Amino acid sequence: MEEKKYVSCDINSKSLDKVKALLAKAGPYEADELKAASANGITGWWYGTFCDEQLVAVARIDEHLVQLYAHEADAMVALGRSLAHGQAKTGNSKQHQIFGPDDIVLAFWQGFKSTNKEVVADVKLNLCRLSAVQCKQNDAYTERQAIKKDLPLVIEFLGEALIDELGMDLRRVGRESLEKMCTSWISEGMIRIGSHRGKPAFVLKYSEQDGVAMIEQAFFPVAMRRPKVMRGILARVCETLLNESPSVMYYLDTTKEDMAAAIAEVGFEKIGAARMMRLR
Repeated sequence: MEEKKYVSCDINSKSLDKVKALLAKAGPYEADELKAASANGITGWWYGTFCDEQLVAVARIDEHLVQLYAHEADAMVALGRSLAHGQAKTGNSKQHQIFGPDDIVLAFWQGFKSTNKEVVADVKLNLCRLSAVQCKQNDAYTERQAIKKDLPLVIEFLGEALIDELGMDLRRVGRESLEKMCTSWISEGMIRIGSHRGKPAFVLKYSEQDGVAMIEQAFFPVAMRRPKVMRGILARVCETLLNESPSVMYYLDTTKEDMAAAIAEVGFEKIGAARMMRLR
């Protein structure tokens, strides 16, 4: 059997139809971030791998995040090898998160690991969906949209939540940037605050993606990580989100057993598997 010949290179708006054709092969809710990013054209740095003039793997690369999709793992291995070769020439030392379907991220690393990058985080994620809240709550749990005066609380909670994702504490090394982001998210109505008996116990940041509410960050301080509290507040918040969207989606870190138990009781179901690797 003849070995497939892959060619990898930068891609631009001229390849938009080929990008959309590749992403159309993705399963339900798979590669949704890439689909949204390409909806209005190709902007920024996109890199692709071709076989017989068809696009078979794609990467969208920004300052800190690499989003991946391929229909076949071998194609992503080829893309990873090509980027590794390019990095050897440029000596790029930036830290990046690599995100995509579980097997595709592993395939990328197989091709890319010849660089001097090291894996400092490797997190399996379950994509979970909620269509209806399944548990009851009582009046001890409330939630509301964050307002301007909540900024210090939002900075503190989301700063803690982002440590696992970014590998750094923006409250100390990027306070101004974090404050600017949180201010923008509050003004756009993207932050919900949950309370237990009137005491703030939870902050959630979400966005609307193709009519679905996507939870992007969710944080309970350690003192509030009790089963009833987590379940009650999550249920309250999700009730509100479901008033605006037909479903709520969340990428669950599979090592977070307390959150896994809480979202299962609320009614979330696993529908897919993804992976996030952080390279330095």
